Amino acid sequence: SSTAGSRRELKENIKVFERDALDILNSTEIVSFNYKADREKTPKIGFIADDTDSAIAGKAHDVMDVTNCIGVLIKAIQQLSARITELEGELNGNRI
Repeated sequence: SSTAGSRRELKENIKVFERDALDILNSTEIVSFNYKADREKTPKIGFIADDTDSAIAGKAHDVMDVTNCIGVLIKAIQQLSARITELEGELNGNRI
């Protein structure tokens, strides 16, 4: 199977990810490229693992860790959602 199990029973050392996901994403340079071995030179979009935070590029900065990328993306959306809710509250509180 190409999907990793996500059930609690399969995991250990579970703790809340405390890092700022937006900082990770904002520090990631997104590039377009093609793989040298691709004869058709199919355009791709992604990042250069060598230059990217290990949270999404692996300890050796050599891969795109898709599972971690998805987790960081979800956390970033949660952070943005919380910020929007906060700003909406400020707007509603300041209405006359």
